[in-house]
Amino acid sequence: MSADPTIDTAADPAADLVAWRSLCRSLEAVGERICADDFPSDPTDRAEGFRHILRLMTFATQWAVEFGDPDFPAFVRTTDDAVMFGGPSADNRNVRARVDGSGTYRITGTIGSAFDVLFTATGGDMALGQLSVSDEVSASQLDIAGDGSFELTVSSTEHPGNWLPMASATRRIQVRQIFTDWSAQEPGWFDIERLDRRAAYPAALTTDTIAEMLGEIGRWVGSSTTYWNDYQRDIRSRLTPNTIDAPIPQAGGGLSIRYGFGWWKLTPDEALHVSFPPPRARYWSLQPYNVGWFEALDYRNRQTTINNAQAEIGDDGLVHIVLCATDPGIANWIDTAGHPEGQLILRWIWADDDAESVAPACVVAPLQTPATESAVPPIDRVAIVRARRITVARRHRR
Repeated sequence: MSADPTIDTAADPAADLVAWRSLCRSLEAVGERICADDFPSDPTDRAEGFRHILRLMTFATQWAVEFGDPDFPAFVRTTDDAVMFGGPSADNRNVRARVDGSGTYRITGTIGSAFDVLFTATGGDMALGQLSVSDEVSASQLDIAGDGSFELTVSSTEHPGNWLPMASATRRIQVRQIFTDWSAQEPGWFDIERLDRRAAYPAALTTDTIAEMLGEIGRWVGSSTTYWNDYQRDIRSRLTPNTIDAPIPQAGGGLSIRYGFGWWKLTPDEALHVSFPPPRARYWSLQPYNVGWFEALDYRNRQTTINNAQAEIGDDGLVHIVLCATDPGIANWIDTAGHPEGQLILRWIWADDDAESVAPACVVAPLQTPATESAVPPIDRVAIVRARRITVARRHRR
C-alpha cells in the first residue's frame, strides 16, 4: 500500500525522526569541529580524528541503546584495542554498567586469573562533567569462593559480606580487570542485577525513548571529542617536553591509582630514555597516547606498552625504558608507532601508603639500533608481537 500523499510527514515529523535528524546534524558538526585550529592538523592525526569519532559512535550507540536502563543493567565492554577514549590502559579489560544511586544491586561472576580487579562506583563520564568517584573495592579485598565465584552488593546502605558503597549521585559501576602477565592471566565474567526493581521486564521501546537515546548518542560523542582534546592541551601546556611528572591521584580516576603525566616530542633519530626505581606499588606501567584523541597506541600489533611484570630491571636496580620510533633491540622498548609526539602516563596502582612519588629521570639521546654483530642475544620482536596479538584477542573474547 502506498503512503497517503495528503500527509506531509516532513512538516510534522515524529519525535524519533526529529531526534534522528538532530543526531545526524550533530555528527556532521563534530566532523567540522575537529578541523578547527585547536585540534591536531597533521594529516595522520586528522585521519585518526575521524576514526576516533567512529569509535566514539560505536561505544555511545551501545551505551545509550542497549545498556541504558539502570533497572535492567548489564556490563558492556568500555574500551579495548579497537574502541578507545579517555586514556585507556592497555593492561585492562574495562566494562561498565549503568545504575541508579538509590537502588540496590548484586554483581555476580568469576574473578578469573587477572592480577587484580577494581570495582568503582562513579558519577558518570568525565567528558560530561561527572567526575565524582564515591568508592571502590578490589578483588583482593573480597571474599571469593574456591572456584573463583563471588557476589558483591552495591548500594548506598551497608550490607553484610562483600559490599561496594555508592552515593546518590552514582550512575555507573566501572570494572577494571588488570593483566600484568598477558600470556598467563585470563579474564573473568560479571553479571549485575537490580534487586529492588518493581517491573518484571524492561519497558517497551517508544518513540520518546528512542528519541532520548539518539539525543544521548549525539551529546556523548560531541562532548567526548572536545573534552579529551582540551584535557590533553591543558596537560601539554603544563609539561616540559620529554619529561614525566611524579604520579599523583587525579580527579575522575580510580581512588587506588596514581597518574604521572608526561609528554614526548622526538625526531626520528632520537630516543627518550626513562629511568626510575621500581615503584613501591603492586602494579605500575608506562603507556603512550596519541595527540588530540587520547587513545592508546596500537598495542595489539606493536610493543607500545610496558608494565611491572614485563619490564627487565637493570644491574643498577633501576628500570630503564627507551621510547622511540625504531626498534633499539632491547627488552624495555616502547614503540611510538610513528608518532613524533604524544602523551605518556606512568600509572601506579595499590602503592604503599608511605610510598613517595618521584618523577622519573628522562634524557633525550641519539637513537641507537642493534649492531650487526653483538654478543647480546637478539630480541625476537616478531614472536613478542605475535604473542601480544594472541593474548589481546583472548582477553577481549575474539
